[in-house]
Amino acid sequence: MAHQRKTKKKRRKKNKSWTVWVTVLILLGSAGYLGAYFFMPNDKTWEFHEYFDLDPNAVTMVVRDTRLEDVHPLERNEVIYFPYAFVKEYIDDTLFWDDDALTATITTRDKVLRLTADSTTYTENGEPKELTQPFLYIEDKIYLPSDFLTRFYPISIAYDSAVKIAAMDYLNERRDMGMVAGRTANLRYKPDKKAFIEERLDLGARMNVYQKEGDYARVRVESGLLGYLHLKDFIEMTPLGPDSEPAPVEFPSRKSVQGKINLVFDQVFSPADSAKPEKYIFQDGLDVLAPTWFSFDIETLNGDIISIADSDYVRRAHDSGRQVWALLSDFSADAARVRNSDVNHAVLSRTRIRERVIAQIMDLISRYDLDGINIDFEYLQPEDAAYYSQFFRELAPYMRAKGKTLSVDVYNPVPEKYWSQYYNRRAVGECVDYMIVMAYDEHTNGTESGPVASLPFVEAGIAQTLEEVPKDKVLLGLPYYARVWREEIIDGTLQNSLKNYDMQTGYEQLADRGAQLTWDTGIGALYGEYAAVEDDKAVTYKVWLEDERSIEEKLKLLRKYDLAGAVGWKRGLEKAEIWGLLKRYLK
Repeated sequence: MAHQRKTKKKRRKKNKSWTVWVTVLILLGSAGYLGAYFFMPNDKTWEFHEYFDLDPNAVTMVVRDTRLEDVHPLERNEVIYFPYAFVKEYIDDTLFWDDDALTATITTRDKVLRLTADSTTYTENGEPKELTQPFLYIEDKIYLPSDFLTRFYPISIAYDSAVKIAAMDYLNERRDMGMVAGRTANLRYKPDKKAFIEERLDLGARMNVYQKEGDYARVRVESGLLGYLHLKDFIEMTPLGPDSEPAPVEFPSRKSVQGKINLVFDQVFSPADSAKPEKYIFQDGLDVLAPTWFSFDIETLNGDIISIADSDYVRRAHDSGRQVWALLSDFSADAARVRNSDVNHAVLSRTRIRERVIAQIMDLISRYDLDGINIDFEYLQPEDAAYYSQFFRELAPYMRAKGKTLSVDVYNPVPEKYWSQYYNRRAVGECVDYMIVMAYDEHTNGTESGPVASLPFVEAGIAQTLEEVPKDKVLLGLPYYARVWREEIIDGTLQNSLKNYDMQTGYEQLADRGAQLTWDTGIGALYGEYAAVEDDKAVTYKVWLEDERSIEEKLKLLRKYDLAGAVGWKRGLEKAEIWGLLKRYLK
């Protein structure tokens, strides 16, 4: 019995010793496993398409260091085509598509390019050119070939057919570069050694280097794959770019004006009006005449321009040292039959018609030796706003190529008239040489009686325009007319109407009736009124008189904001004193 007890005791000690050793081994194994887990890098790879659950047959788009999940270029015979929406968002927000004509228009400072679906040619400023790959139109979607885009835009596009990634860079941006320094380097999906390996890179492999995160940097390798490399695995190289800008296109010089511009609108209604003797009186300090010569044929509404221009008018203006910027309007000669808004819709909304209009403008400039064109489209509707901007983008390159001045008339963008914001002053201002702010008609038909152009109205319009257009392009529109209001009570309601007069007649209208005129400092004009009885009814006449004093207050604003000049509406309504003021403030 004693022997058995000793044997059992020895056996228990042996079992206990074995258990301790197993436990130690387990702990050591666990520690080794945990050590390997926490300290050893992950050596497993995960294929790019599987990792992100992507269609391996679809082309993946990468811009800089961003993979675009909702953009899928097309591959056709090893050529990559990019969706229109992508090109417009990431390359050219002025790219314009005409769904009716199946035509895309690209505009640069000196070119207008038009591509039509499935055509092997395109036009450059109207001249046909060969296209290596046609522009595609598939299932109502538009695709532009990569070689065309890289030809006309400062971008590079690299495509790797093995991984089906198209990677795009902007050549006008700096690109930091790197190169694998060791024998191999692991591109990982995350900045973590435990992250899966996306690709194993060989010595000398090059990459674009983006932001650094801890011990890693986000990179894009030559295949287009995006991931993270440990900083010790690569060396940084001399950065690329931005590429030097191409030499600026040399355009013929526009005829210059000494000092700030002094322009006057010259309203004419027939060819005979341009030949009247008073048209050949050129006031001292006047630089530019804008005769209202051009309008659209409302019978055809196909872009035909009706001209009442006069070559002798231009010749005499030139002989006196003045320029002529003839005006083209969207005014309908028969608004009861064809609305003004229908006119500009017809001529702006179709690519073919815009081309026709621009061709005629350039022909008229050449035929009459004009120095420029003034565009006065005042009846634009919101649905045509995009066409309006596009018209100027397409017209501007032709005007620059001829050294001619392009100007536009726009409403005063004060809050009361903020409805005109869709005229897109910023976009149009990038195209034109001058933008004329029509800082008048603050009160007109359909409003309460009030001044034509109070100082707060004018200054607010200047300030808001300068938020979108540089001051050296802004011309201040001045009213050379007086507006006399007639008010009466009809059925208990105040009703008003108005008549426009030249400055002198407006003054006489008041003075002859004994009206007291007082200067309204806040408005910046003389105010007067008088009562009368007409058809046994009491009526009141009111006027906020525009004269040399009110115009001078506006010229002070022009000087305060250092604008490019002044424009008066219209010739023949001003008092003689106005010309001396203009010369003093502008010259």
